Amino acid sequence: MNDVNVDSKTIKNIHLEIDVTPTFSLAAQQNAYPILKSIRIIYSKSEDCELEPLQSLKLELKGIHDWLEPEAWHIDRLESGQSINLQLKELRFPFDKLFSITEEIKHELSFELFSAEGELLNDFNTTVSVLPANYWGGEERQPSLLAAFVKPNGVYVESLVRKVALTLEKAGHGRAVDGYQSNTREKPYLMLAALWNVLFQEKLAYVSPPKGFAKRGQRVRLAADISHSRMAACLDSSLLFASCIEAMGLNPVIAITKEHAFAGAWLIDEKLPILTNDDPQDVRKRVDNRDLVLFETTLVTNDSPVTFEQARDHARTLLAEELESKFVMVIDIAQARAQSIKPLSTVEEKKVEKTSDEETADLELPVIPPLPPVRKDEQVVEDTPETRIDTWSRKLLDLTKKNRLLNFNDRAVAIKLYCPDIATMEDMLADGTKFKFQSAQESPYFDPSRDSEVFRLQTGSDVHREFALNQIKNKVLIANQPIKKLEKNSVELFRKAKNDLEEGGSNTLFLALGFLKWKENPEDAKSYKAPLLLVPVKLTRRSANAPVYVEQLQEEEPTFNLTLIEFLQSEHDINLSEFKNELPEDESGVDVDYVWQQVRDAVKEQAGFELVEELVLGSFSFAKYLMWKDLSDRLDDLKENPFVKHLVDNPRDPYPQASTFIERDEIDQKLDPATVYTPLNCDSSQLVAVDASARSQDFVLEGPPGTGKSETIANIIAHNIGLGRKVLFVAEKMAALNVVYRRLEKAGLDHLCLELHSNKANKRAVLDQLNKAWQKRKGLNPKEWETNVAELRKRKDQLNSYVRALHAKSKFGLTARDAISAIALNRDSLIVTVNWQPDIDAAPISSEKDLNKARELIEQLALAFSDVKELNIQAFAPVMATEWSNVWQSRLLSAIDRWQKSKREIEKPLSVLLSNFSLEKTSITLNNLKLIEGLHDLAVTASKHDISYATDSGAKGRIEVIREIAKLKVEFDAAIDEISHGLTSENVSKVPVENWRKLAEDANTGWFKSFFRRRKINSEARAIGLSKLDNLSIILNSDNNRNTHVMG
Repeated sequence: MNDVNVDSKTIKNIHLEIDVTPTFSLAAQQNAYPILKSIRIIYSKSEDCELEPLQSLKLELKGIHDWLEPEAWHIDRLESGQSINLQLKELRFPFDKLFSITEEIKHELSFELFSAEGELLNDFNTTVSVLPANYWGGEERQPSLLAAFVKPNGVYVESLVRKVALTLEKAGHGRAVDGYQSNTREKPYLMLAALWNVLFQEKLAYVSPPKGFAKRGQRVRLAADISHSRMAACLDSSLLFASCIEAMGLNPVIAITKEHAFAGAWLIDEKLPILTNDDPQDVRKRVDNRDLVLFETTLVTNDSPVTFEQARDHARTLLAEELESKFVMVIDIAQARAQSIKPLSTVEEKKVEKTSDEETADLELPVIPPLPPVRKDEQVVEDTPETRIDTWSRKLLDLTKKNRLLNFNDRAVAIKLYCPDIATMEDMLADGTKFKFQSAQESPYFDPSRDSEVFRLQTGSDVHREFALNQIKNKVLIANQPIKKLEKNSVELFRKAKNDLEEGGSNTLFLALGFLKWKENPEDAKSYKAPLLLVPVKLTRRSANAPVYVEQLQEEEPTFNLTLIEFLQSEHDINLSEFKNELPEDESGVDVDYVWQQVRDAVKEQAGFELVEELVLGSFSFAKYLMWKDLSDRLDDLKENPFVKHLVDNPRDPYPQASTFIERDEIDQKLDPATVYTPLNCDSSQLVAVDASARSQDFVLEGPPGTGKSETIANIIAHNIGLGRKVLFVAEKMAALNVVYRRLEKAGLDHLCLELHSNKANKRAVLDQLNKAWQKRKGLNPKEWETNVAELRKRKDQLNSYVRALHAKSKFGLTARDAISAIALNRDSLIVTVNWQPDIDAAPISSEKDLNKARELIEQLALAFSDVKELNIQAFAPVMATEWSNVWQSRLLSAIDRWQKSKREIEKPLSVLLSNFSLEKTSITLNNLKLIEGLHDLAVTASKHDISYATDSGAKGRIEVIREIAKLKVEFDAAIDEISHGLTSENVSKVPVENWRKLAEDANTGWFKSFFRRRKINSEARAIGLSKLDNLSIILNSDNNRNTHVMG
């Protein structure tokens, strides 16, 4: 939704940014929609000059006669370059005005910003359209407010619902309108069908909606209006149905297309995740899944009887793919209520609302179509500890058709394999055989004249069977997919398995051996497939262009689909628990035929269930199943934790816990370094968390990215290990575990980390980790820890003493930190320098009283300085006087006169001089005059010395050489000083560098040679005037360049 255009102008770098709701109504006001959404004032900087701060600003909103009172906001101070967001005020239009208008009107909101002197700095004008109370604004103007016109509490609606109850009773279904409480889809469906029959008997007349109502909205006939007029457009009838549906305790929806509207309801206690859903495919899925029923409401106005099934079928055609361009949205009323959009109080005309009293011929209720049972996670149950645990378990186990372990979609990324002997193939996999894939297109029986995309090896063909069996012997599996699709899916599965392993630490790639084909109802045409046996595998290839091979992961065991076992047990009372823990085995691997036969026997009496012998390579995850099993098997153990017990037993009550956290500024006083084990960096806030982790309490530690959460977690682990505790660290992704592990490894604590929940957590790896920890433990020295702690305590005390000294107030009432901060803050803006002695006792200020007097003097000087601040202070630098007098002023003016006279006298010869040097454009300043004076000195030098080296051709290169020689001379002198031992520029050339280096290298080969080589070097050193060389490394370790300069 776009806001309307606004009129705004900028004055003196002030900008007003005000966001106003462009459309408003009674429904918007009653549902707390704000007129003002944001107010921001921006005072931008000027590139030309520095702007003064603005003080005592006032923003005014002009009133609107009989509609809105004036409002004002006061801003104390606004700096240049600053922006400020003002606190919003609730603007309310009078109820009687909103209720009584019959046509859309527009109001102008005018904002004006004034300075302290009352000068208008800026203004801002925008328009708000106010809709009549019974007008819906359409898709463009607050579409969600359509839910406010669904009114379940009117007299007419209640009379219709009473008729629904009677209709149900007459049909033998009882008078109770207990849709979701029945925990079936059938009862809500019957209630909707009964409502259809009741409203059909009302003989409503149809009126056409205004063109484009979905976009721009329309005036709405509410239930009370329809009770009198007996007329309804498509949106009116949809709202009437939705009102009755909500009154019956069901969750209604309203669907909008470009030129039409119709209604519907959920058959389970559910709602859309968003209030307005504009995805027709998502809506179709929910309808086809028989969770949601939509029906064409205008058919209720037909003269000839129309059944509920016909209305439902017609609504389904409006959602067809070919009509998606006309689809606008579905509005979920239950989601609107969850977002506090309530029904309007009353907007009907002031007349008595009628009831539905007409007696007409009854329509028979329809035969209920096949509907899936309501799963446990869809049922309405009382909130108790048992039901809470059951809800958590269901969410973890996920027995819905969204779970690929129960509903494997043929369109999923997978490789569908044709394998006539799956049991033999499994045995070969178990023995370590690697298989590669071959597309069915590469079969000698492939017919290129047929469509390559639909060619498949057929299960019933003997030729195809023999070919596939021979390929199994050749370690090749036939993929019933085209070559390109096989390559694409192989790469995608390879990458996904690798990514899942790196992120989650577990393998998700499996070969599915056999599927259970099942239906929600035996009469359903649609069936679903769930994998049975899952063999963990991995894909390998030597290079990007090499073929992909599949092989079994030897460190992981094949498993039965555990989610399917729970699904069959809980939903269909079929027991396959014998396969929960171990699978029956044959000579090599799993006894596939036996498992399949047991499954066939278990489902033979269940209509719509059958086992199909199919082989598929795909991605499956058991992560949530393991969490479910933990919750199911170890609930009592989990409840020993007070927080878990609270979540289970009474989550709505406050958590009874006395939390204890040390204040950050008390850490050094209350925490002894000897009792804190934090081997990594840890600031005061992090140390609070580390200490809190050692107490019997629960807390949440949060912080933005980059604040050191991983480092703090590592310190928490180390600290609690140091206290003799066991720590369980879990994370959703392996990357988070690895970050913390690397920090512990850096601290030398990796031997204390046992990795259990990853693909590496096999028996051998766990034993190796335990052995590593035991061996490392033997070499630990507690005395080293005690020494380090003592040193840490000493350093901490020194730092704390420094901090205390830094914040201790002096006799001037200032701390050292105050002084440093003031200098650092104002260094660049300092104009006047006070040349006081660095000794504080020598300062002319000796107390806080003196300092305050100096501040007052400075404030007075600042006032005086404001009159001359525009002048160039540097121009007055030559003036050294500190006191003013008439005599001094007279002398100053005389000096200025003499200077001006001298300036006039030198102007002509100076002009000739500058012209000779091509410096005509040079400004005449004191600094430049001094430089010109330097020309005179240069001329004198040239008359006495030969400076042709600096003036003749090639002078630039010669000067560069001289500079380089000077630089080398400095380095030379530095090297001489560093070597010392009496080495000078006069005797350096006498040093036999190469000979001494060989003797020094020879001296390192043994102690015997070392004695004689050292003696020989020192003998020669004395001969040339050097002192004794005790350490020969000065010869060996000399830098090559330095050797070149010093000893070359």
